[in-house]
Amino acid sequence: MWLVKPRRGFFVFLIFLVLSGLFWLSTALNGYYDYELDLPVVVHGMPANIIQTDSVDVVRVSVHDKGYALLQYSRRKNPAAIDIDFETFRKPGNRCALSAVELHKLITKRLQNSTSISSIKPDKIEFGFVEGIAKNVPVRLNGNFVPAKNYYLEHAEIRPSHVTLIAPADVIDTMHFAVTERLTIEGFSDTVSQNVKIRAAARTKVVPGEVTAVLYPDVLTEEEIEVPVTAVNVPEGVILRTFPARARVRFTVGASMYRNINAAQFKVQLDYNDIAPDADKCKVRLAAVPKGVKRAKLAADEVDYLIEN
Repeated sequence: MWLVKPRRGFFVFLIFLVLSGLFWLSTALNGYYDYELDLPVVVHGMPANIIQTDSVDVVRVSVHDKGYALLQYSRRKNPAAIDIDFETFRKPGNRCALSAVELHKLITKRLQNSTSISSIKPDKIEFGFVEGIAKNVPVRLNGNFVPAKNYYLEHAEIRPSHVTLIAPADVIDTMHFAVTERLTIEGFSDTVSQNVKIRAAARTKVVPGEVTAVLYPDVLTEEEIEVPVTAVNVPEGVILRTFPARARVRFTVGASMYRNINAAQFKVQLDYNDIAPDADKCKVRLAAVPKGVKRAKLAADEVDYLIEN
């Protein structure tokens, strides 16, 4: 078997290819280019009772610099934010404003010394605010929760159960609870904990802006219990007896709840007015079941009876 040894010239060619590529990359990065940066706007130092009525979230900045510098900007996962001090730029008339010159200075602090700014959009920042009133309200969970097969949602908990809403007087008077953003969780068989944001209305601030929803599933079990049959609408002086005196009720319930279930929580009734003349049997119905019981039904919906005067 013949083995072909790689030629020395191939390795020399490969080395020169790599070196030429590095030289080209170095030359390219040493050139000047234009690049656009999207810088988020962050306002700090705002009192808790102040609500922004409008805002500028992002400023687009066109810059000019060498490729080396622009490469660093492009590789940033979290671009440097434009940090605005609320009290510094607060103006009369419930406004907060930065002129073009002030905005240019703030952006320059976030850039390298070699970088020049070509344009800023918008070229200035201005937003309004109002003073609000605080109100503590309960949180309602908004979502669709479907446990795994043979499980059900025993209960859901929200932590914290209350949040503080801050809004102008004409808005806060109409608000009595807070609602979370819609949350969908399916196929779970164990306790689930999920953070979810609070849905904020216009001109409203929510503190905290996020809560934790905790879902507690429980396994379903099929059970059966005997419940006394109670006669209703029986005329005075008449005795109505049923055979059997108890009806069997089949139902599904969570395993953890079953220990608290007893016959007194169910109601099985026979209505005297529903007895048909000369009928051998009469209908019974399930009139009440305890909370948490699902798919409850009678094993038999008719019983024998005897009327005694």
